[in-house]
Amino acid sequence: MKTPESTLGSAVSDQPRADLALAPLPTRATLRRRRNLPYQLIRFAVFNARIMRMVTKGPH
Repeated sequence: MKTPESTLGSAVSDQPRADLALAPLPTRATLRRRRNLPYQLIRFAVFNARIMRMVTKGPH
């Protein structure tokens, strides 16, 4: 059986890890917006309009 050292070239414990313990949690308002389908549809349309505007202003 292969060990992590033989397959990756270094020990698994040597790999960097993200410390998520100090990451901020989303607020109630943020969670409500993420779950709100009409809000998401509006944001989707606005984003697509912005992308289309960049495409149409590009070189022809």
